[in-house]
Amino acid sequence: MAITTKSVAVRAIAEFSDFNLKMARGQKMLQRLKDEDVQIATADKEVVLRHDKVTLYHYKATAKPTLATPVLVAYGQIGRYTMTDLQEDRSMLRNLLALGVDVYAVDWGAPTRSDRWLRFEDYVDDYLDTCVDFIRRAHGLEAINLLGICEGGVFALAYAAKARALQMGGAGAEAKAAAARASELARAATPRERGHVEAVSLALGSDLPRANFGDEKLRAVRKT
Repeated sequence: MAITTKSVAVRAIAEFSDFNLKMARGQKMLQRLKDEDVQIATADKEVVLRHDKVTLYHYKATAKPTLATPVLVAYGQIGRYTMTDLQEDRSMLRNLLALGVDVYAVDWGAPTRSDRWLRFEDYVDDYLDTCVDFIRRAHGLEAINLLGICEGGVFALAYAAKARALQMGGAGAEAKAAAARASELARAATPRERGHVEAVSLALGSDLPRANFGDEKLRAVRKT
């Protein structure tokens, strides 16, 4: 059956009408919605470490373990780690847990004027390193997996200068600039600091690469 100009116009009008109806319903819902009705980052977790404003969370397992090495998720300072657990059906962290991964996440805290004295090295060599050391000691491991997202990807890249392996995805110019800084940190790293991260996956920007931590099952991490 041939498609006529009239049928296309009718369909376009119907789609536009349906769109307006959805917008009107959405506006009414937002008007009724209160701040306390919006719940994000609700995956079950516990605080296992506090260091200055930094908080390290350990998530409760939801499936049988499939990976011996835990994963530490490091997000940026603005978007925060809660972006990885927006809701039950849109949660990277819940997907990892469902795959049997032992997950930790670092929250950098809310910055204030007092933080203007902090340097790049403070986040990499102190805060991130402290979290990595805590997890290593808790599990009796020499190395862990580190997943850096957004600004956390830059921190992870710098820390990866001390790592045994590095997987980069969508890094771009921002990561190249960080790589130069990472090389400086690597030269300053002590033998004890090297090798504490088994693998690093970077996600700079909005498109998360599929995680690969040496387990083929984790290639399906991103379900959304």
